Amino acid sequence: MRLNVQPIEKYLHYFFATVITLSICVISVAQVRFLTIVSERQPGLNDYVQVEYTIENAKSVERLSPPSFRYFRLIQGPAQSNGMSYLNGQLSQFKSIAFILQPRSAGRLVIPGASAIIDGKAMRSEPVVIDVKSSATGNKSAYRPKSSLWPEEESRVEEEYILRPGESITQKIKQNLLVKAEVNKTTCYEGEPIMATFKLCSRLRSESKVLKRPSLNGFSVYDMVEPEANSPTIENINGKPYNVHIIRKTQLFPLQAGTFEIDPVELDNKVKFIKLGDAGTGSRSPLQKLIDEFVNDGIGGRVEEQTFTLASKPVTIRVKPLPVASKPESFNGAVGKFSMHVEVKDRTIAAGEAIDLKLLIKGKGNFTVINPPFVQVPAGMEGYDPQITENIDKFIYPLSGSKIFNYTIIARDTGTFTIPSVAFSYFDPVDEHYKTELSDSFRVSVTSFNKAIAPRKSRFARDPSPDQSPWIDHIPINVLVLIIAILVFAGIGLYLWKKNRKDMKGAESALPVKTDFAVKTIESDLEPLEEARWALKEGNSNLFYTELNKAIWKKISEKIYIPSTELNKYNAVLRLRQEGLNNTLIHHLESVLNECEIALYTPVHSASDMQQTFIKAKALIKALDEELA
Repeated sequence: MRLNVQPIEKYLHYFFATVITLSICVISVAQVRFLTIVSERQPGLNDYVQVEYTIENAKSVERLSPPSFRYFRLIQGPAQSNGMSYLNGQLSQFKSIAFILQPRSAGRLVIPGASAIIDGKAMRSEPVVIDVKSSATGNKSAYRPKSSLWPEEESRVEEEYILRPGESITQKIKQNLLVKAEVNKTTCYEGEPIMATFKLCSRLRSESKVLKRPSLNGFSVYDMVEPEANSPTIENINGKPYNVHIIRKTQLFPLQAGTFEIDPVELDNKVKFIKLGDAGTGSRSPLQKLIDEFVNDGIGGRVEEQTFTLASKPVTIRVKPLPVASKPESFNGAVGKFSMHVEVKDRTIAAGEAIDLKLLIKGKGNFTVINPPFVQVPAGMEGYDPQITENIDKFIYPLSGSKIFNYTIIARDTGTFTIPSVAFSYFDPVDEHYKTELSDSFRVSVTSFNKAIAPRKSRFARDPSPDQSPWIDHIPINVLVLIIAILVFAGIGLYLWKKNRKDMKGAESALPVKTDFAVKTIESDLEPLEEARWALKEGNSNLFYTELNKAIWKKISEKIYIPSTELNKYNAVLRLRQEGLNNTLIHHLESVLNECEIALYTPVHSASDMQQTFIKAKALIKALDEELA
């Protein structure tokens, strides 16, 4: 009797295909992420903003609840989507809910996060702050979200991942994978910001890793993109749509005049193709064909990988010096467009009380280098260093916001005093002229202290005592004698205790004691790079670069005094130049700080890169100790 084994083989093929498919899904599960993604961070008052709450790589999602949009009008939504995708070599799951909103007012508005029960745990996505302009930017139809909320047909990128017979892999990669470095200007003044954007533009399926970060020596750097909130966009290049990933978007403030070159950023790309017409495909088993078609979106063919290195073109920046001839005395480095407002609340006070002078500077430009304007204090008054409050949005180009200086002036004498007008100067790079903001002068009347009328309480004045007679006059004589006796006996007891302790230490000194040299050696090793060394040993790149950056800034603050509110790269370099530090060491310092800053925005770091950065930082700290001893 002959058995028919063909059906059994057929079922076994399906069985093994199902097992392998499930295994691929389990192995490919990545970390759960709950993101709040907005289409525009600087919309106009009448523009539309899409907010999308996306959950990635979750096994189960319950009660995905959107927030209340109290500062927005709900135009459309919610629109839900979910599914699985095979992208950049990884199988991922997602579920999202999207809305289209319109701001109710201009200003900084908060889009709250959504909440959900994800894999049995309560989670909430991060809120996002957007800056709504009073005038429209015209972005109603410029953005094409992935959801079906918008009535217009969305733009799509047709990925060129199929390699047909006769096509060259190298040529196909060059035509469909680009790395670009874009700047909004190539000529500027010293202190005038430049916006630099490094992009990866792709029409392929690839995995990319940064090999070489761009050198930004000669600039203060302020990054504008948060790594977790960086979602890809679609951009037309030479008539074809590309998926565009922001590698880095930053504001560069030139520290001095001259010609500077922004070095290329280099990426290592692993590109995957489905090669059709392969002669070897006919010899594959039915099971292997089934698996290949599942992974390759139902397209027959063999998967082929190619590693390719791409680099952006270098960009040359010419920085012009600020004019010297017309520079006003009140100029302290501010470049941009600013306004100043000064106010004094109380014009009549009593002697010994404080005057609060508030100076507000707002606008756009290099806020971080703006130092307190000079306030002349008249004779008979005493002034103190101001308290500084900053409210600056680094996600807007150029840096926008305000800086408040609160001066405290104490009136020592009586009479009428005049606080002269305060001057603040800045250079406007658009008009190419210095401009000076000048406040009014202020007359202040200082009266003598009057017991009959309770004066306004000053933060520097003590509370008046109701009885000015010495406190000792109120103590009975017998109580006073008892207090003196207690103090005498306490003094004798303290003397005997100290003498006994001294004798015990003398006895202990006769015994052999181990030196504390080893302890001192260990303590010295802990400063200043021990935490970074430990993170390097553990392979924790994020902690390594964070601790390394912290240690360098700690060493700088030890060597030069800069208030914490003004501690930034620009001011530090200026002070180090004043201290006579050579340019080679300053460039070395900038290079290490830039490596630390960039590293926090890139996900993959090799052990050799981290080791090289550690060696450079160690040499830098040693050189700072020697040069600024």
